[in-house]
Amino acid sequence: MKDIGQRIKERRLALGLTGTEVAERIGIAKSNYYRYETTKGDNLSAELVRPLARVLFTSTEYLLGF
Repeated sequence: MKDIGQRIKERRLALGLTGTEVAERIGIAKSNYYRYETTKGDNLSAELVRPLARVLFTSTEYLLGF
């Protein structure tokens, strides 16, 4: 079963985006973005899930594993 970090990375790669591009679009440091992508998303704040889903053209439910 995929964790949130894996789903984030999968969507980013499918869209041909870099992590830096995604970070800029949601207004966070690229180091924070890459931390979310390479961990299980344990530190991902609830406020970032919606903008992240919007940038990645997916749903919050998909990112959260529902």
